[in-house]
Amino acid sequence: MELYNDLTKNTDLYLKTLAMDIKRQQGIYYTDLELTDIIREKVLEKISAEEINEVNFLEPCVGSGNFVISYIKNAA
Repeated sequence: MELYNDLTKNTDLYLKTLAMDIKRQQGIYYTDLELTDIIREKVLEKISAEEINEVNFLEPCVGSGNFVISYIKNAA
């Protein structure tokens, strides 16, 4: 859980340093950590414990890594 907390702090700091006008200009949008947790929970509800090791997850636009961080939180 310490890793998750460190990642969360670093992600929040990174997102706060990006100016809003630059985000808009470049089309940069990040999914909030709370929302990624909800999405992860909904996806994992559909997968049995036996299937979880057989499933690959793809995050093609990693951005700030919130989906990856949410998965790490769940795996810990």
